[in-house]
Amino acid sequence: MTELSTLSQETLAQGLFRIGFQAMGTPCEITYQCDSSEDATEFQECSLAWVRRFEKRYSRYLPDSLISQINQ
Repeated sequence: MTELSTLSQETLAQGLFRIGFQAMGTPCEITYQCDSSEDATEFQECSLAWVRRFEKRYSRYLPDSLISQINQ
């Protein structure tokens, strides 16, 4: 679901991080700032977990999602 950061070394030195992933049939990206790589990893894990929960419930691409059930 994720790809490695494509930010430059200068940007990474400023504490910026980027994660790219697919959700609900769309390429998505989050760019965020953290003081440490540990904080960045924690933020990434929490963010992607939230996206997975949201997609599981609302994606029209998943047959057991709420949206798919409403559409049926």
